[in-house]
Amino acid sequence: MRLCFCYMIAAMVGLAAGCAKPVVFQSDRDGNFEIYKTDTNGTPAVRLTNDPGDDETPSLSADGSKIVFSSTRMGPQQIYIMNSDGSGQTRLTNHAHNDYEPSYHKASGKIVFRSDRDENFEVYIMNDDGSGQTNLTNDPGDDREPALSADGQHIAFTSNRNGSYDVYVMDIDGSNVTRLTDFAGTDQTPAFSPDGSQIAFTRDLHIWVMKSDGTNQVQLTAGTPLDASPCFSPDGSQIVYSSSADITVDPDVWVMKSDGTGRRNITNNGAWDDGPVFAGGH
Repeated sequence: MRLCFCYMIAAMVGLAAGCAKPVVFQSDRDGNFEIYKTDTNGTPAVRLTNDPGDDETPSLSADGSKIVFSSTRMGPQQIYIMNSDGSGQTRLTNHAHNDYEPSYHKASGKIVFRSDRDENFEVYIMNDDGSGQTNLTNDPGDDREPALSADGQHIAFTSNRNGSYDVYVMDIDGSNVTRLTDFAGTDQTPAFSPDGSQIAFTRDLHIWVMKSDGTNQVQLTAGTPLDASPCFSPDGSQIVYSSSADITVDPDVWVMKSDGTGRRNITNNGAWDDGPVFAGGH
C-alpha cells in the first residue's frame, strides 16, 4: 500500500501523527453484526453490509479492494466476498456446517478459513472463487483463527492439539506445522507483521508480539482493560485491536504504535465493535 504524503512527513520528524489508514471491523451497533469501515483517525464508521444475518470476521485485501467475511444470512456461517464499498457480495462456500474466520491473500487468490465440516474445527484453504476447498490441518484438536502471511507462504493459527490453546505456524500447503508458544493459559488470534518477521497475538486478553519463530515474546498491553484481536498496519508501524474495560462492557476498536505506546480509541461506541483489520493484515 502506498504511504500517503502526510504520513511520510510525520515519520521524518518523528511525530505520532499520520494520515488515516482504513480499518474494517464487525459491530452490532445496528441490532445485529454487520461489517463496517472506519480509519485510524476515527472517522464515523460506514456500514458495508445490511442483512438480517450476522456478518462477521472480515479480512481486507492488501490493495484494499476486496473484503472477505463470514455470514449467517443463509443459515450456517459461510464465507462471502465483496468489494470494499460493500457491493458485489458473493457467496463462496455452501456447506451444512460453519465456515468462518477467513484470511485473504489477493495476490495468490487464496483464502484460508476455519470450518467444522469434519465434526471438529480445522483450517481450510480455497481459491477466491470458492473452488479447491481443502483441509490443511486434519487433527483431532481444535484448529482455528488462521492468518496468512503477507507473502502468502505461511499460515499462523491457534490450536489446542497439545492441551492449551497455543499459536502454531505452517506452510501454505499444511506442511511443517510448528508450535510457537507453550503457555498454560490461552494464546490466540495471531497476525503476521507485513515483513513476516513478527506475529502479534492475544495472551490471556492482552496483546503480545513475538518473532515469527516464537522467540522474544513481549507483552504490549497490560492492566485492567481486556485486549484482543491485534492486526498490524501495512507499514508495520501500528497495531489495531479490540479493547474493553472488562468482560461486562462491549469492546471498542483501538489503535496503538507497534511498540504498545500511543493507544487511542477510534470507535468509542456503546455497541460491540470487534475483529478490526488493516488492509492485508489478517
